[in-house]
Amino acid sequence: MNRATVVRNRWGVILLLIFLPAAAAAQETTLLTLQAGGCFNLPIGSFNRSDGAWDPYPQTGYAGSGTGYALTALVGVSSRISFYAEYMGNRFGTDVDEISLAVGISPSTNPDIYYTAPMIGVGMRVTPLPRIPLHPYLQAGLTRYRMTMKIEAVSLTNSEESDRISGWNIGAGCLLPVGPLSLDLGARYHTARVYKDDERLGWNANWLEARLLVSVAIAR
Repeated sequence: MNRATVVRNRWGVILLLIFLPAAAAAQETTLLTLQAGGCFNLPIGSFNRSDGAWDPYPQTGYAGSGTGYALTALVGVSSRISFYAEYMGNRFGTDVDEISLAVGISPSTNPDIYYTAPMIGVGMRVTPLPRIPLHPYLQAGLTRYRMTMKIEAVSLTNSEESDRISGWNIGAGCLLPVGPLSLDLGARYHTARVYKDDERLGWNANWLEARLLVSVAIAR
């Protein structure tokens, strides 16, 4: 075997080492994934303390834990990067006794007082590690919320006050393949800027989210 043949073979091996991983990654890319599932939300900071405020009731955060549901569509652009759009419906309970007094309602009327925060958002998800049985990921997104306080009581006229506010979230999680589906186990931190009469208030509505979604790949 002459020197030219050896050189060509070496370059052939080098090209294979370069392009085979890229080809494999391209084959692993999922073009479209749909997800649906539920979440548990835990308000933190001013959102669940008496120093929180929500339009039009100053000093009435008092949000409690809550639940929600999520619908997400992810579009993969590579084996490690995808963009997503989502819709979530969130509901938070409240400390009814405290918030009733704060808004001038007698707790004896047994009111049902709660917050809702449906949201739409977009973001990016990155899988920093090679694909292993558990697929860890990091993600960040921008969101638009409709935050509403609802008061319902038998002896009172039901009322609600709401506003649309913007925010962002960051989180992490992992995908666990289960047959043709995957389970998405994740956690996120949400923060939404709070306004009253178009003026910025001195606190944010912050909460932690734990989620479990079922994922199905529609196109590869």
